[in-house]
Amino acid sequence: MFSYFLENINVAIEGLAAFLAIFGVILSKRRSVWCWLVNSISSILYGYIFFKSTLFGDALLQGVFVCLSIYGWIEWKLHATASSLVFVEQLTRSGTIWSILVTGLLAIVIRFLLMTVASSDAASLDALTTAMSLVGIWLQTRRAVENWLWWLVADVIYVALYIYKDLYITAVLYGIFIVLAWQGWQAWKATIEQQNATSTLF
Repeated sequence: MFSYFLENINVAIEGLAAFLAIFGVILSKRRSVWCWLVNSISSILYGYIFFKSTLFGDALLQGVFVCLSIYGWIEWKLHATASSLVFVEQLTRSGTIWSILVTGLLAIVIRFLLMTVASSDAASLDALTTAMSLVGIWLQTRRAVENWLWWLVADVIYVALYIYKDLYITAVLYGIFIVLAWQGWQAWKATIEQQNATSTLF
């Protein structure tokens, strides 16, 4: 009886986390500063879900997301319009190369930790998606258009990972994220053109 109750509570928590995550991405696509508050609540809920599913890399990632959400809120508020819409920037070629290198290095380190410290049964995929998400959210806090490309690739891998872990609601969620990431990429590129931006990051 109690285990049945817990199982249904976990499904409800996953559903709420999924709803908030979608809403947060929509706010991000629209460049709204409020995305960080919504995303942080979703991350707290997902941290619990992932820990219960032994996806320790993703569980830890959610904790990092909450911390970065605080930074993202501050950074975006400093570069937002009166209506709380943030100005966006574009990476230079060197910034893109560094982001790729950091992603690869993080994936190697995280996989090593998962293999030696935790008992993750999907260490390679867990490490890669964790690394891509860390770099993706960092690029997002810095208002870089390219953050959507990191999320796009990560989301494709996440769909396969969550189907493997029987997290079907979350798998569907990340399928939706693939569409939203593509839309976000297109929307932010259009914003860059509208801003006639000449400055670049890094």
